[in-house]
Amino acid sequence: MFRDKWTRGVWLYGLALGALAAWLMLRPSPAAPEDNQIRWSRMGWEPMNVNGRVVEHAALMADVELKGSGHGLMQLDLGAYSSVLYGSGGRNGVVTSGAIARRPFEDERFGFRGDAPGAGHLGAIGSSFFERRILVLDFVKGRLAILGKGAALPDTLWRGVEYLPLKFQYGHVMLAARINGREEPNLFFDTGSSMVPLLTGRQRWMEWTHRQPDDPANTVVRANAWGKEIVALGAPIEGALCMGSACLFQPLVYFIPSPPPNLDFDQYSSVATGLVGNVLFDGRYTVIVDIAGKRFGLLRGSPAG
Repeated sequence: MFRDKWTRGVWLYGLALGALAAWLMLRPSPAAPEDNQIRWSRMGWEPMNVNGRVVEHAALMADVELKGSGHGLMQLDLGAYSSVLYGSGGRNGVVTSGAIARRPFEDERFGFRGDAPGAGHLGAIGSSFFERRILVLDFVKGRLAILGKGAALPDTLWRGVEYLPLKFQYGHVMLAARINGREEPNLFFDTGSSMVPLLTGRQRWMEWTHRQPDDPANTVVRANAWGKEIVALGAPIEGALCMGSACLFQPLVYFIPSPPPNLDFDQYSSVATGLVGNVLFDGRYTVIVDIAGKRFGLLRGSPAG
């Protein structure tokens, strides 16, 4: 009788193990992170004519391959949340696959926006694409890399990086900066603003520059954005603009007298007091944007490899 109970117990135990194994095989497995391999891709730069002067680094571009659309360029625009394709399409956008800066991706949603500003321009990559992907911008060697979704930065390759706290709010990469020696906690990093060191609203512009908008010494910039002329006024701040160790002394800060709603920093000062463009880092730093890790990395020069 004891032996029969023991045999029955072994049989039931084996049946339970078999059922558990079957359940483990049938249940959906958690999505594995994509690889963290650094695949460098070139930074593309689009020039712009501003006040009769050609600004070479006006728009930061990445090489892309899109299913059904072929090869082209997309602007890297962390100042916008959604990724878009140029042209007319469905109201809900389109889900597509391909590769951006040599990083393969599948089933990402893109919206649609207007006509392309230039031949071969397929669209713009917003911050939503990087919510779970790390972006590395080497502004010294003119290259960029995107790590896979969910992949961690290989720390052994990035010793000496200075990390700053990062908040991701309202679709923006929010950082603190020091302006004229004073802490400014709510500026966002906008890779789509390559020409502008700093953009803010009228009130802070006057505070940081001690200028009036009608001062004849102000710089006046006229540029076209989606068929509309935007006029911005610029003047140097009195001291330095710093994010961590990255500093510029007396860079120009701009404000737009009649701003579009998304750049009205006076009205939405509780959300953001301004934006910082690529000028602060261009030619000097490698930048790491790690939204999921809530950190913003700065490396003077280029990483090895």
